[in-house]
Amino acid sequence: MNRQDLIDEIEFSKDESRELINQLNRSVFRARNPSVRLAAIPIYYAAWEKFFKDATTTCLKAIHAANSSASRAPAETRAVWLLKEKEFSKFVDTLRSIIDMSFEESERQKQKNFGRRLSKGLTNNTVSILKWLDEWNSNKLPHHSDLSELVLTFSNVNEKVVDINCRLLGINSSKDYKEDKFSGLNTLLGTRNSIAHGSNTSAPGIRQTKELSKIALAAVDNYSNVTTDWLRNQWQHPLDGRPSRLIGYF
Repeated sequence: MNRQDLIDEIEFSKDESRELINQLNRSVFRARNPSVRLAAIPIYYAAWEKFFKDATTTCLKAIHAANSSASRAPAETRAVWLLKEKEFSKFVDTLRSIIDMSFEESERQKQKNFGRRLSKGLTNNTVSILKWLDEWNSNKLPHHSDLSELVLTFSNVNEKVVDINCRLLGINSSKDYKEDKFSGLNTLLGTRNSIAHGSNTSAPGIRQTKELSKIALAAVDNYSNVTTDWLRNQWQHPLDGRPSRLIGYF
C-alpha cells in the first residue's frame, strides 16, 4: 500500500458517486413526471453517504497500516477501534447492568450484603477490563475485515457527523477542512428524511432539485479534497526500507 494507491481509491469512489448523480440528473430534468424528482432526492443523499463511507474507510486503512501499536495512536483514534471491540462492549454492558442494579438497591436494602456484592462485581470487572486494555494497547490496532464498520454514520451523515469523524481520525488537520463546507447537507438530509418518512410526498420544484443535486456534488468534491490532502500531507515516504508512517501515528 502506498500513498498514491490510497488517493486513487478515493478518486475512483468520487468519480462513481459523481457519475451516479450526473446520470440521474440527465434523466430527472428530461422527465415530465414530477414524481421522478421526488424519487431522485434519496439517491442524491445515498451517493454522498456511499462516498463518505468509502473515503473514510480508505483513511482508516492508512491509519491501520501505519500504526505499530495502539498505544501510539491518538486517544481519539483508539476510541474508534475500541467502540467495535466485543470485550469493551461487554464491559460497557456490564456497567449498565450494575448501574441499573444500584438504582434498585434502596428497594432491596433488607437483602444482606447486596451493596458489598455490587461493589465487588464492579471492582472485578474494572480490574479485568484494565488488564485487557493494557494488552490491547501494546498490540497493533486490531484488523477488521471490513473497516467501513468503524465509520460513524449515526444513520444520517450531516455536517456534524462529518466533523465527528474528521476530528476522531485527525482528518480535520487538512488545510482544506472547514466544517461549514458541509452545511448544505442539513438541507439535503432534511428533504430526504421528509420524503423517506412520508411527511412530504410533494415533488420538489426543478430549481430546488438542482440545488439539492449541487449540494450532494459539492459535498463529494469537498470531502475528496479533504481526505486526499490529508493523505498527501500526513503520509511520509519510506525511509531506509521502513514502511510508510502517518505523522502522529508512530
